[in-house]
Amino acid sequence: MIRACLAFRVRPPKLEEALSAVDSLGERMRRARGCAALRLLSDQEDSAAYELVSEWMDAEDVEAFFSSEDFRIFRGIRFLLSSDPLIVLDHVGARTLHR
Repeated sequence: MIRACLAFRVRPPKLEEALSAVDSLGERMRRARGCAALRLLSDQEDSAAYELVSEWMDAEDVEAFFSSEDFRIFRGIRFLLSSDPLIVLDHVGARTLHR
């Protein structure tokens, strides 16, 4: 499994517009082949910082999405962000559930 974290900071006056674009990206990501889960996280200490965390079945699927036209459209919102988004891919070898 691959966990992809897309970290970004929003310009405060553009928050509603940016989150609308992220919601649209999330819908396309959910429909992409291999996407198993998706969450949008906000930072409690920095109201401009967010992470879109997705889980993928394999590296080829996540690489295909981040190379797709759907993701290139998201890159078009850079003017709403205070810095370039950062993508971090974690290769997860095992998962243990604790209850």
